[in-house]
Amino acid sequence: WSLLRFIMATAASRTPVKDEEYKDLKLHSDRWGYEGCEFALTDKGDITLKGDQYPFSGLVFPDFRPWIESKLHINVEDQVPAAKTPAPPPPIRNEAFLAALEG
Repeated sequence: WSLLRFIMATAASRTPVKDEEYKDLKLHSDRWGYEGCEFALTDKGDITLKGDQYPFSGLVFPDFRPWIESKLHINVEDQVPAAKTPAPPPPIRNEAFLAALEG
């Protein structure tokens, strides 16, 4: 609960963000969040949220890593490269369908 209280207190102290401020931001195609935003380890081994898209961006969460490792059994130092999203195949034109639409 200490992490939750910390987050709530921090969020309450920051300026609220309106949804329209995020409408032009691009989401990651292969993971949570916006491009330019990611969880990272500090030099002390704590977790921080990099980027500037969220009210919690730039904050350090000292209780988050122990919680992740104890509850989810994940070693946060294990690095997995981001998946590369393949380019979509070229479009297939269906001339008969397009002609039927044009009437």
